Amino acid sequence: MESAVPPEYMEWLGDMAEWAVAKEVQMKHVRKCEKLVDDLAAWAQMLKELCKPAEELLGPRGEYDVGLIAPPSQSQERVMDKH
Repeated sequence: MESAVPPEYMEWLGDMAEWAVAKEVQMKHVRKCEKLVDDLAAWAQMLKELCKPAEELLGPRGEYDVGLIAPPSQSQERVMDKH
């Protein structure tokens, strides 16, 4: 039985099939990379939120702002000494 596809197109069809399979494999890798990027962005946001209190204490240039933390009062110190 003769094929409906002319022989001169068979090689071209084989090449296109290989390309389609390779492209699908490539797209799977792209989707995995996109998920990794999304996961990293979520981690970065979480770390940014965790670092906010430190930034508020240290200031924009990383210098300790003494005015933000008051020293313990004398009454607090006396309580600490008793324990």
